[in-house]
Amino acid sequence: FLILYDKIPVGWQWYSHTTFIRYGWTALMVNHFAASSPSTSEVPGEGEPPGQPFGEPGSVLWGGEGVLDFYGMTGQDKWQNLGWLLLICAAVSLFGGALTQLIDHSSR
Repeated sequence: FLILYDKIPVGWQWYSHTTFIRYGWTALMVNHFAASSPSTSEVPGEGEPPGQPFGEPGSVLWGGEGVLDFYGMTGQDKWQNLGWLLLICAAVSLFGGALTQLIDHSSR
């Protein structure tokens, strides 16, 4: 989630699909920015009057959809990402539970 997907080397892109952080982060970002309108500044910046959008109009990060587009999350579904997150958590829990039952430490 810290490195944009298209900036990850091709040989390592598979790994981003195995980490739970990707799905949680995507669900949060889509939930927050999918229906948002361009932000307006409360405190004017250099030369910007109050109430003007952050950045320049038409810039990539001007509105919510621009943020999602920048991170490559356009068209993502928050519920699908939450489903993947729950699946990964269940798989890790089952794997950990199975290992604790199969590994015998009593012979130490």
